[in-house]
Amino acid sequence: MVFALSFSIHDAHAATFNAAQSGNWDDPATWGGASPPITINSGDAVGFASGITVTIPPAVTINNGGNILLENSSVINSGTINNNSSGTITNHGFNIGCCTPGPTNFTNSGIINNMGTFNIDNGQVFNSGT
Repeated sequence: MVFALSFSIHDAHAATFNAAQSGNWDDPATWGGASPPITINSGDAVGFASGITVTIPPAVTINNGGNILLENSSVINSGTINNNSSGTITNHGFNIGCCTPGPTNFTNSGIINNMGTFNIDNGQVFNSGT
């Protein structure tokens, strides 16, 4: 008799970060009092609710190996985003279940080092940086 085992391995350290309000990325108030996600590991996700604008100041560096999802929200980057080979940034201009583009903008006057994936899905990217 042969038995087949089936199981899933979940990353016990995976985390989800959601911006609670508009503000600077490095301000805990932006993240509902939690520590700002400066290093986003594989399996981690960072999300922004509709209408929220998060600003990455010049002195801040974000290291992304997970997922950053903009959903009818905005990121203004004056700092540095290192999007490594396992990192994904998705600029999605639709509400889930809706069919009208929303005001989803990614404005960069800083630096984006992209070795991963940067999806632009009906959002807009304004780049005057690197």
